[in-house]
Amino acid sequence: MQYNHLVIKRPSCYNRCEEGVDRHCPMERTEFSTPIQRYERRTLIDIDEAHRPYLAAAILRFNAMNAVAKVELSTQITLFDDGSSLIDVLISDFQHCLYRGKIYTETLPLRRALISGVLGR
Repeated sequence: MQYNHLVIKRPSCYNRCEEGVDRHCPMERTEFSTPIQRYERRTLIDIDEAHRPYLAAAILRFNAMNAVAKVELSTQITLFDDGSSLIDVLISDFQHCLYRGKIYTETLPLRRALISGVLGR
């Protein structure tokens, strides 16, 4: 398994002996190391043109919430995952993030008006 090179190590791990190994640190990698994700499955997702303005927020939320999957946007929307989850569930989760962003954007003026009316601003 490969590990990320940007690793936060404990201060004691910087004390190296002449062999290049830290005698106080039993592991070369610490609990802060994260494995580099390998994606085995690639799926294209179809989205209506009406939902395109909300894609950036949906992709950001989905990538943050799902450790086993990643969505990329180029000319098409592509879902990459490691094959451990059901693809229907991952697509449903992404569509939920997309719909959530749409509802948030559409209801923002109403929520602002309601808060300003209640607070008397």
